Amino acid sequence: MAKFSVKFFIALHCLTLIKVMQCISVEEDLTLTRSEKKALDELKLRVEKNLPNDYMKKEVYLINWIRASDGNVDQAVKMLKANLKWRKQNKMDNILREDFSYMEEEYPIDLSGVDYTGRPVLLVRVGDWDVRRSHVTGEHDENYRYSIRALELASQKVRDAQARGKLVTRFQVIFNMDGFSLVQHGCLQCTQRHKLCYLGHEKCVV
Repeated sequence: MAKFSVKFFIALHCLTLIKVMQCISVEEDLTLTRSEKKALDELKLRVEKNLPNDYMKKEVYLINWIRASDGNVDQAVKMLKANLKWRKQNKMDNILREDFSYMEEEYPIDLSGVDYTGRPVLLVRVGDWDVRRSHVTGEHDENYRYSIRALELASQKVRDAQARGKLVTRFQVIFNMDGFSLVQHGCLQCTQRHKLCYLGHEKCVV
């Protein structure tokens, strides 16, 4: 499966913050350098009281913001605050309780599997997603929300695994490109970029 095709579809279908990357091991995620630990402690001190969910207060979550900001704590605080604002605006704490069953047949995803290390696997059957139709019929916003719900659900599965004592820090995303058509699934004029904030959750995209 070509990396270009994966990136292209992601950009077209509003999952633009997830990109093809080298797979990162759980050991790399959980190993901190001395400078990272110092920055992490400072970040935690500055933001912990303002974090609405318990999982956000854990080091395994906060370290993602340190790494995304290249160790710049001020930038990490700024990014984290922007994420919290985005989550509030999109009512992300309630999204898993919303009913999207009416979309599951036309836009199939599968989150029932795990890889050999126990990481959740999010399978998106790209060829079955009629992206053009969703825009033409005015379903774009619903489609976008359905997409970010899938990412939130995958992230929740990571947290559930951690609560069971599993060494899981990320999920994997697999795009099945069988049946993909640029004409039917591309819809360049419909492209809209959305900033999703799932830093450090996706292991790799294939």
